[in-house]
Amino acid sequence: MVRTGEIRLRSLACGASILVLAGGLAGPALAQSAAQQSAEVDEVVVTGFRAAIQSAIAVKREESGVVDAIKAEDIAKFPDNNLAESLQRIPGVAITRSAGEGRNITVRGLGPGSTRVRINGMEALTTTGGSDADGGANRNRQFDFNVFASELFNSLAVRKTASASVEEGSLGATVDLTTSRPFDFGRDQVLSLSGQMGYNDLSKSWDPRVAGLFSKTFLDDTFGVLVSVAYSERGVREEGFNTVRWGEGTSNGGWCSPLGYDTNPSAAGQQFNPTTAAAGSSATNCFAGDPRIPGTPEAIAAYERASDRGSWHPRIPRYARLDYDQERLGITGALQWKPTDRTTVSFDYLYSNYKSHRTENYLEAISFSRNASSPEFGKAYMIPRVFDTDEHGTLTYGEFDNVDIRIESREDKLETIFSQYSLSGVHELTDTIRISGMIGTSKSSFKNPIQTTITFDRANQDGWIYDARDNPLLPNITWGFDITDPNAFTFTNASANGTVRPSEVRLRPQFVQNSFDIGAGDIAWEMNDTFTLKVGATWKKYVNDGQEYRRASEFALPAMPSGVTMGSLSEQLTGFGDGLGGDGIPSGWVIPDFDAVAQAYGIYSGTGTFALLGIESSNARGSWRTVKEESAAYYAQVDFDTDILPWRLRGDFGVRYVDTDVTAQGYRTLNSAPSQITVENSYDNWLPSANVVAEVTPDFLVRAAAAKVMVRPGLGSLNPGGTFNTTGNLTISAGNPFLKPAKANTYDLSFEWYPGGDSLVALGFFIKDFKTDFSTVRLTGPFSSFGLPAELLEGTGRTPNDEAQYTTTINTKGGDPLKGFEVNVQQPFTFLVDRFGMPEWTGNFGALFNYTYVKGTSIFCAGTPVNGECPANLTLENRPTNVSKNAYNATLFYEDAKFSARVSLSHRSKYLFAVPSGNQGNLTTGRRQDFQDADWVPSTTTVDANVSYQLTEKLRLTLEALNLTDEESRQFNDTDAQRVWTNHHFGRQFYFGARYSF
Repeated sequence: MVRTGEIRLRSLACGASILVLAGGLAGPALAQSAAQQSAEVDEVVVTGFRAAIQSAIAVKREESGVVDAIKAEDIAKFPDNNLAESLQRIPGVAITRSAGEGRNITVRGLGPGSTRVRINGMEALTTTGGSDADGGANRNRQFDFNVFASELFNSLAVRKTASASVEEGSLGATVDLTTSRPFDFGRDQVLSLSGQMGYNDLSKSWDPRVAGLFSKTFLDDTFGVLVSVAYSERGVREEGFNTVRWGEGTSNGGWCSPLGYDTNPSAAGQQFNPTTAAAGSSATNCFAGDPRIPGTPEAIAAYERASDRGSWHPRIPRYARLDYDQERLGITGALQWKPTDRTTVSFDYLYSNYKSHRTENYLEAISFSRNASSPEFGKAYMIPRVFDTDEHGTLTYGEFDNVDIRIESREDKLETIFSQYSLSGVHELTDTIRISGMIGTSKSSFKNPIQTTITFDRANQDGWIYDARDNPLLPNITWGFDITDPNAFTFTNASANGTVRPSEVRLRPQFVQNSFDIGAGDIAWEMNDTFTLKVGATWKKYVNDGQEYRRASEFALPAMPSGVTMGSLSEQLTGFGDGLGGDGIPSGWVIPDFDAVAQAYGIYSGTGTFALLGIESSNARGSWRTVKEESAAYYAQVDFDTDILPWRLRGDFGVRYVDTDVTAQGYRTLNSAPSQITVENSYDNWLPSANVVAEVTPDFLVRAAAAKVMVRPGLGSLNPGGTFNTTGNLTISAGNPFLKPAKANTYDLSFEWYPGGDSLVALGFFIKDFKTDFSTVRLTGPFSSFGLPAELLEGTGRTPNDEAQYTTTINTKGGDPLKGFEVNVQQPFTFLVDRFGMPEWTGNFGALFNYTYVKGTSIFCAGTPVNGECPANLTLENRPTNVSKNAYNATLFYEDAKFSARVSLSHRSKYLFAVPSGNQGNLTTGRRQDFQDADWVPSTTTVDANVSYQLTEKLRLTLEALNLTDEESRQFNDTDAQRVWTNHHFGRQFYFGARYSF
């Protein structure tokens, strides 16, 4: 067995030879020094995809903790748009998607906010935006991986267990992203170029994707320079149907009842529960000029079924088309200097600019979600003529009158600029003492200067039909009029009688900035052949700022200018439904022309009715916040490596201490006026950890780890902003800047067999025992007991001793432990030749497979906790959110000297993303159909492929295909009834190209 050595890779794609060290940077995670290496260094020269597999296996084998890695060949040759899609191939990692590509990751069932990401050894956070179904703008701690092109990095490593020398802040994993450096290369000059043309079969868009890397060393290889650039464009189309959740029969004021119907029956055992007063404007009319329908048996039956508390209808049934135009530019730079054999200094630079222009167009029935507050509009004035449901109370077929139809269109222009600078160095003071250090800064700036929604409206349409009997995922809707006629709609501030305001212009620009400043230093002392003592310190400052702007009234519209018509303000959406497979869905409809509306109305003038307000707007005020965290961490760790037992025993044990100071600023509404509040908090944590590896045989390892870990509170939960009401009961609703981190004890045990340099069979078990967590509660007590500044009460006539109610987030006890196991198999088929005498070409095949199983239970509250406790009748037990019970990845590959082919499959079973559901219904009635337990995503399976051919020594032709099965993006309400929320698809993506390297 080779315990220490170098694996030199001659990369066909990047021409890179990559050190076995994965993601490690001299600093917080110290590399093994030359003085510690064996005098004899065994060198293995391999190439291609197998080289990447062998390098990644070597990383996993030599680490003390549980670490899985992907090397540069994987990223360059796997058909991945970005880093998230590359990471999903690691055991235990699952992804969530936005615009058809990976955005965030979940590790072992713990969500994006529980995973910490380091770039070149330095913590970073990137923020971008998405559609509302994709989570909108990222205002929390999750890392948006779609900001970066995968070509910028040569190594991804997922560290699933903790060590004292590794920075705190993760419950799930620490992900290390590493860019290339000139000393990584075994030649004095490397140049690699690649170019591809992409095609999407739904958007019909042809898009370029190019990358290049240049590296050169000088002065007898003591000084090196590297620059890499990646640029891509991508046009994506998303189409489908969604419901924007579901509504109960009694929601939004009920329905307009038939003529003479008794809305307050006394019949015993009656199942439906309509409103207590007749919906409508009078005993004879649903609204002025529109009479109630006769109370025939059929009309009464439809009304009673529709009004049943256990009947459910789509909240906003609508067809959807979203178009994305994306542009990514990434640049890395590195300088390295080795003035002596004992000293190495490295400077790293990373820049990324990610731009996206998204348009969303919806054809929808808006009445189902409107209440009775606007005369003539809303569900309370709709007439259900037919209302048929399935066994779960879900609407399958309905005919309705007085339905408000809306064209809702939205335009977003988004940009994320990320930059990072870091300077690191390693110096060997003696043969046994090594020092290292790093300083760095990073900034992520997210800008969404245009977030505009424009609506065209048509009121009180009769004959609207919803038919989901044949296909509940894609219902047929009859609109009752020509939806392509612009004159069938209005864009106006008021209805004909001036009593309502149907149309809207929403302007909601928003911005988020994240910055990190870091300094770290470490000393390693090799005390003897068995023990190495490491001590170090890290200082870190993190700042998050957020802002949003809105109009004073999004319903206020000037009169239509002279010469402007609905025709001049609109355009046609065409070609809808390609690949959806439904019958009777429209091929298009009229939509707003954003440029024409902007020119005619001056919506971007920033003046008059289109002036934008920040903290002055009660709707935007909650997004104005600043959270600053400054931490100082110190650690002591002992690495050991001994043969004192019958087998080799190695690993580390130590403790990390971290002290964190938090300053949170936000705005609260005090008697209708904004009031800025600043709160300071501090906490400290002791985090012991241990990792042990027993090499039972040279090829069989048993690995165990235990640690206490923590994750800091979500940024939104720390925001002290909220509402503050001193009229009547004293009530406060706000974030809680006094939150402490959530903490857990983690345990890992794995068994790993390495039958060859590029083979692996591993089985790992893990437990995450949560000791504390976060929960939203309503507290009752004296104002002074909440720790809020007394000056908030100045001028209100209230005192700190007054009784108050405070709705906020608090630390609570953890739930049941999260448990699971992972299986990881990587095997080339060379044994077919060596053991079974099969033809040589069969040995060019190989396979990778991993499977993860996660089990856990969490306690949720389907109402408002009182005094920190959830009433028994509102308590729910369900799977934790973001946790898929089963996930697996499989890759079958073939590679010879010229030809390479690969097909990869990724599967994730269903998971919950909200418990209880966002429109939960009523849990206290005792009827299951009255309640929706969760919002969830069904299982997904994606298939990607890659084929390449080495045309000449330096030129390789490539063909890549993503999402070959055109997997849909789906969301549902209620795990039992399975009511569709979103059913969209994105098409298949293909890339044709070439790589040239020398």
